[in-house]
Amino acid sequence: MPQSYLLDTSVWFWQVTRPDRLPEKWKETIQQAEKERTLYLSVASIWEIANLEVAGKIKLNTSILEWNSTALVHSGVQVIDFNPAIAIASTRIPGNLHPDPVDRIIVATAQSLNAVLLTEDIRIRDYAAQGYVMAEAA
Repeated sequence: MPQSYLLDTSVWFWQVTRPDRLPEKWKETIQQAEKERTLYLSVASIWEIANLEVAGKIKLNTSILEWNSTALVHSGVQVIDFNPAIAIASTRIPGNLHPDPVDRIIVATAQSLNAVLLTEDIRIRDYAAQGYVMAEAA
């Protein structure tokens, strides 16, 4: 069975807006996972992008609804909803993960899928080094 991959919010954003920022290794991994239909995104990442946009921390060239719709089609991800099991798991993550709720939801989503999380977030990579989630850095 092919490996599943979950994109961190920033990796998904870069994939859509600045694919040149992604390392070749990730581009190949993402393309293969997209072909195998094993490329995922937590709905929390959509929420996080919308919050960054409304706060003025990122600028989009269109409305957030239009950007999101285009981004989801372009990136080839399957969106994983925030469900009760992930909600509960995000509050009971073992080990030492920082308290950011979006990161906790993303990690819990990766754990629920048994997916490798593609992330540049050093805090999540440090958590992965403890063996609680699979993560791949660039």
